[in-house]
Amino acid sequence: MFNWLKKFVSLILNKKLFFFLLSPFLFSQWTIETVDVNFANYSKTYILIDNQNIPHIAYLPCYTNYLKYAKKIGATWNIQTVATDAYTTAGGPTLALSMAFDTIGNPWITYTSGSEFNQKLKIAYFNGTSWDTLKISDPDCHKASIAFNNSGNPVIGYQNDTKGKQIIAEWNGISWVYDTVDNVTWSIGKVSLVIENSGMHHYAYDFSISNASIRCADGTPTNWNINDVDSGAWTSMKINNSGTIYIAYTSPFNTDLWIAYFDGVGWNSSLVDTGHGTGSQLIAPSLDIDTFNFLHIVYLQQMASKPNYYRLKYAFYDGSTWYFEKVDSDFVWHVPSLAVEPDGSVHIVYQKGGELKHAYRGSFFGEEDKRPHFDSRKNSYVKFYVKEIILSDNLTIIFKGRLENPLNINIFRSDGKLVFRKSYNISNYSLIINSTELKDFSDGIYFLNIYSKNHRQMFYKLILLRP
Repeated sequence: MFNWLKKFVSLILNKKLFFFLLSPFLFSQWTIETVDVNFANYSKTYILIDNQNIPHIAYLPCYTNYLKYAKKIGATWNIQTVATDAYTTAGGPTLALSMAFDTIGNPWITYTSGSEFNQKLKIAYFNGTSWDTLKISDPDCHKASIAFNNSGNPVIGYQNDTKGKQIIAEWNGISWVYDTVDNVTWSIGKVSLVIENSGMHHYAYDFSISNASIRCADGTPTNWNINDVDSGAWTSMKINNSGTIYIAYTSPFNTDLWIAYFDGVGWNSSLVDTGHGTGSQLIAPSLDIDTFNFLHIVYLQQMASKPNYYRLKYAFYDGSTWYFEKVDSDFVWHVPSLAVEPDGSVHIVYQKGGELKHAYRGSFFGEEDKRPHFDSRKNSYVKFYVKEIILSDNLTIIFKGRLENPLNINIFRSDGKLVFRKSYNISNYSLIINSTELKDFSDGIYFLNIYSKNHRQMFYKLILLRP
């Protein structure tokens, strides 16, 4: 199934048998395919990955009045027209598009119908045999985000411009129950709703076009605790498996990309990327988090010299460093969407020209990275990769090529919990980690993460067994 199956190593330590599955994985090449054609600019997209790692895409081809849905079956995309009453102009109202799976894995999709000044929020859902719809009674609803509560019922967070409110609507099996979260509206970008297994709701939104600000409401309907996050817009929110909330967003004038997280007391923000030029904008971030609590963001960079030119960019954060890649360029349009498999494989859906595109970077598990890496001491590129890992009395890692200290080592359990972190300065081509540093490790699956300044992320999957 994975290339790492080619590298099975068994070793003896103190007369006890240890088995290690050894596998480097890192940034691999992007595979880009066409899902659908005949698109106008500003078509909106949303992607999710199910529990079998199959991608599902909801999308609104601009000016068509269609809500469409695509699911990857083998090598083929199965495309369905879900609704023919969608409001799909180029403007912000189509940012009501979002999708979530119910408890049995069926997709539910939010969208708006009606006209520019009388938009009705609707939900299309697959009932097991066909598509059906529900609607929100509030008129003039714009942005929306859908999630499911711990009772298995859909919950919608949305903006109502007529009432000037941010609202949460929960389905009780018979009807919608509405609750006002905040008396602010006129957001620039998206809203984002996440519900924890405990039942705690988190709803992020921005408000005030003239001075965009982001808030996050935490709690349950009728009992909200609202906090200001930062100035900005285009919120995309996720929670990692440690319960930390993250929001990706852009600065008020879309010049920078930021990430914020809640530490239990307040919000902390840090810069991710800049527009790299006067008038260059970063817009429409989409955030997801993998099993290892690493952050993944896809977003668009608009060039000042080419106002109709967008570059599709991808950012990856390993807990200490951001890494960036250009996924696609030349006439990429918003809004892109990203979903990540548990092992860190990435799926991105977006529009380029007149086509709906799916970009996929396969499993991190793969062959050793023998591409050149930059060595600032020599101002040149060198070959640098892990050549061998040996377990004897100690854990020894042998490298091929020059590296720039420090060498950073992280070890994660299979559930993503960090159990070992240390930085080393080495003077030759090997690193020895004394066995006493790893003496508390129990049997199980671990992921060894190695990187330095001139070496991109590489991971090795290790399976430790004792008879």
